[in-house]
Amino acid sequence: MIGCQRSGTTLTGQIVGAHSGSLFIDETDGLYSVIAQGNAAVNESKLRSVVSTAKEKYVEEKLPFLRVHDYKLVAKAPNLTYRYEELSRLKPTPKIIYPVRDVRSVVASILSISSKRPILPNQSQAIIGNQLLRETYAKEITILENSNTPDHVRAAVIWKIKSGAYLDFANVGLQPLLFRYEELIQSPALYARTLAEHCGLNFENQMLEHHKIMRGKGAGLTSRTRSIDSSSLTRWRDELSCAQVEEIMEIGEHTMMQLGYSDDV
Repeated sequence: MIGCQRSGTTLTGQIVGAHSGSLFIDETDGLYSVIAQGNAAVNESKLRSVVSTAKEKYVEEKLPFLRVHDYKLVAKAPNLTYRYEELSRLKPTPKIIYPVRDVRSVVASILSISSKRPILPNQSQAIIGNQLLRETYAKEITILENSNTPDHVRAAVIWKIKSGAYLDFANVGLQPLLFRYEELIQSPALYARTLAEHCGLNFENQMLEHHKIMRGKGAGLTSRTRSIDSSSLTRWRDELSCAQVEEIMEIGEHTMMQLGYSDDV
């Protein structure tokens, strides 16, 4: 799961991770220690430790992990969004899942947890320090480097850069499954089947009942026991001012159109 934080990577991971033949690995399970470190394969010894931690998020114990291919490993990895070249060299070649979400919802969500999770400073630092991004997004990086930039503007810039990076995965042959979070929420059965097919799995009804299979909270404070619902789709209307929305859309509107959002979203 690649893309911008607060765009549905946790929910998507839990839907696929609820499958009997898969295991959901979150960022906090030690994910980044075993993949995309410039090698052509995952580190199996480190992976065993990560898998042991990942299995703790399940209500019922998963079967013993013996080999790398015992499960389809479902990794939530938004911090690897700019490391598509390294991911393309991994063996076996990973399947990329790329949820995107309305910029206004993402910004409102980031702001709501900013006192508990340092998403803005961490993501700003990662973008500013990436030379390729500096060449492509010079204007946007100037905004991030300005200490006077309001948090909602900073969050919108991060969304623009991370949500638009799906093209880089396509360019290196990884063919990401791009979809809008809002459509997943509105048609979960359809998209669960699409996700299963993309991952080489047969659809299981329990993918729609991840909240009964998972426990605890995700890295972004998302409750794993919360069922799929639409309550968060328009919450931004109550959390952002008209002036903030106008500034956010000034940054994100073009990318929203590229991602298939219509004028009346």
